[in-house]
Amino acid sequence: MERGIRVFGLSVLAGVLLVSAPAKAHSAFPQQDEAATLARINADLKANRTQAAFRAAEEFASRSSKDPRALFSLGLVMAENSQYERAAALFTKVNALRPHAYEVLYNLGVAEYNLKNLAEAADALAEAADLNPTPPETHFRLGLIASERGDHENAVIEFRHAAERAPRRANYHYLLGREYFRMGYWSDAAQAYKRATELDPKQPLFLLSLGNALSRANNYAAATAPFERAAALDPKLADINFLIGYAYRAQGKFEQAQKFFERQLALQPNHVEALANLGYLALEQGRYPEAEKYLQRVLAAQPDHVAAHFDLGRMYFKVHQYDQAAPLFQRVIQLAPDYTQAYYELFLTYTRTGKSELAQATLAEFKKLEELDKKVKMEQDHLQKLRKEGAGGLPGGKAAPDAVPAGAAPSG
Repeated sequence: MERGIRVFGLSVLAGVLLVSAPAKAHSAFPQQDEAATLARINADLKANRTQAAFRAAEEFASRSSKDPRALFSLGLVMAENSQYERAAALFTKVNALRPHAYEVLYNLGVAEYNLKNLAEAADALAEAADLNPTPPETHFRLGLIASERGDHENAVIEFRHAAERAPRRANYHYLLGREYFRMGYWSDAAQAYKRATELDPKQPLFLLSLGNALSRANNYAAATAPFERAAALDPKLADINFLIGYAYRAQGKFEQAQKFFERQLALQPNHVEALANLGYLALEQGRYPEAEKYLQRVLAAQPDHVAAHFDLGRMYFKVHQYDQAAPLFQRVIQLAPDYTQAYYELFLTYTRTGKSELAQATLAEFKKLEELDKKVKMEQDHLQKLRKEGAGGLPGGKAAPDAVPAGAAPSG
């Protein structure tokens, strides 16, 4: 059975909070001299007259040492002016005088959170949520704490509670999507991000995140629209043209892809992934000298770029320069020993140069990896089936571990 809030001569409402906002609340009117003192302390803090404010606050706290209402009001003034250490001390004292009050515990938790005392903040906010589970801000703060601790499952639970209680808060849906994304639940992330974009369609970050989640789910056709809307709102958004280009590339729309990769280069002439993908497009379209130029630029900037080695090796193979192709495929295998296709390309290269023993040994490695890939795929399909049937865990489907990450996509 839930315990009720113990209100001790106060009528307090927790303020609407954003990520960086201080704790706010409103209490019943204190006595006239107390109101004047609190107003003076507040004015001094806002004018950076901190020493005067602190002296007056210490005198006020001493005079009101047994009055939880007055101490709470002083704590709110301190919190509103980002004096979180003093606010936390005052709220702690109020909690000792009158324990189990939602408003006190909530504001104590927010002050401790702003001090980065996550354990203390979590304890205070969890008790506040037990006392009154209705306010969304409590769950929002608990979600932030869980996220910062890397506890993404509990972060999802708390952000879901917050979004259910305040369904029109776009940032709650965005944060829920972010936790799903971090766990690899792309479809659930996309759903939450989509709701955030519906509530705040002018926020480029929400649109970018939605596009990324859809890309991770390999739904590139659906990803293109939010990416392009984000670009329209903020043409200089980091990597946005590359992301649009990659979404088009994945759909086989090479002309559109090239246009956006070139736009990314116009903003960032040494954007490695845009160069790598332009090299890939040129290779696929038979423009070999152009492909070589782009891929060599990638390797000059990033000598261990796996996809550039692989695509450059394919380019040399296509023009029958096998002696140059072989070392590139060998380098891919050194950098990424499970890159199955590199073994097959190296096998073909050895075959063309008459190195039959090396060719057979490489083919054997290719077949081992191919079988392993099939087993992994079967396991992934089984997990997807279990999720669709609702067996355990969080809802939604987690993408395969080898899903192409948007923003860092291999060009091969």
